[in-house]
Amino acid sequence: MDLDAFEELLRAHDLTRPSAALKERVMTEARAEMSRIRDLRRLRWLTAAAVVLVGASILSQ
Repeated sequence: MDLDAFEELLRAHDLTRPSAALKERVMTEARAEMSRIRDLRRLRWLTAAAVVLVGASILSQ
């Protein structure tokens, strides 16, 4: 679920008196979104490391 859809989900419900099921659903979506963000950060670092290693390999030849 992208961030816009997540915001729409929040707006679609009365969050002043959320049910336990709604709270759990929102928290589950929030955890999933945070996990995706962490995965993207790891991927960015791995990509940067790969570029540095390839560059070092090319320069050493």
